[in-house]
Amino acid sequence: MYNLSGKNRHVWVGHDVAMLVITFLFELLLILVPLPAWGKEIWPQWMGVFVIGWCLWRCELFGVIGAWCVGLIQDIVTGSTLGIHALSLTVLAFTVLRLQRKFYIFRYWQQVICVLMLFVLESVIRIGLYGMVGVPVTGFIYWLSVIVSTLCWMVVWSFINRTNSALQTHRS
Repeated sequence: MYNLSGKNRHVWVGHDVAMLVITFLFELLLILVPLPAWGKEIWPQWMGVFVIGWCLWRCELFGVIGAWCVGLIQDIVTGSTLGIHALSLTVLAFTVLRLQRKFYIFRYWQQVICVLMLFVLESVIRIGLYGMVGVPVTGFIYWLSVIVSTLCWMVVWSFINRTNSALQTHRS
């Protein structure tokens, strides 16, 4: 993505790794926010937003293994069945990485629809895994988190694009 050479390249890669860690910790804090019962159902899938954003923005730093680790940490921190978020986020990252080059060709509204479908895929995988282990999943309200997650992704993606263009201007 970046045509840097020498010492400057390592400085910017270090900066991106620091940003990766900071955004991960921020997303982890957002997952741990205490909510009422009705709020938990519509709360965005923050780790999904994180995985999609980082797989699209810096795929050389964050990929399938990173998504698996993030999902495993989410499973441990939230106390859910071990591996449910890890598997769903891994499939999400794999799908995003397969669509990455096509994604940038899409118009913005097509990107939004693509992200909505990615969140639907991740939710279907999670619901299937919850069903296999016997965890009940509520009805229609569960799917509102997919829409809210897509809206949050739109905000995060515009921030990433602005940050990326500012960094490109600064780096050249």
